[in-house]
Amino acid sequence: MGKKGWATIYSFHTMKNMTTLGEGGMIATDDLELAAYARSVRMYGSGVEAWGTSNVMTKVQAAVGLVQLSKLDSFIAGRRRVAQERNRLLQGLPGVTLPHEPADCEHSYYLYTLTLKDDWAGEKRNQLIKMMDQDYGVGCVVANPPAYLARRILAENFGKTTPLSEAYAAKMISISLHPSMTSDDNKYIAAAFITCTQKL
Repeated sequence: MGKKGWATIYSFHTMKNMTTLGEGGMIATDDLELAAYARSVRMYGSGVEAWGTSNVMTKVQAAVGLVQLSKLDSFIAGRRRVAQERNRLLQGLPGVTLPHEPADCEHSYYLYTLTLKDDWAGEKRNQLIKMMDQDYGVGCVVANPPAYLARRILAENFGKTTPLSEAYAAKMISISLHPSMTSDDNKYIAAAFITCTQKL
């Protein structure tokens, strides 16, 4: 399951490597007390006398999830194929650090995230995203900056900042990637990105 530590949490949001028709998720744990708590708070918390909400998937969502799970290995293999080809296409591009994959791990490439040099952080990175979209029709996102930067209520109540996370968020960019992308799609995206960086 990939459990490390107390629990591992998986998201099945529609943007993730597998989905359950929008929202959904799973917790893997071998702590029986935590498992009982999680099962209860997903249904208003009555079983453990704690606050909870209604966070249960429908049977249709679960059925879709089971089908998606049976295809997950092929989805990840497709993402890895596209990402590895893109890494070759962008290798050595000045000002750009490609995704890192430790030797003992296999990256699932839920996102294809690059880090830009410090000089391109913030406004220049935003300009790059805009050029990719407007000039080439390629979507890019910032996934994800510290939540308190985008939510006033969090900023007002969080009580501290995370300078390293903020600095990293200002210079990261995630470029569209999908397991069904063709080599031609990938070459187009890489060429567009190279051209846009040269215009910065």
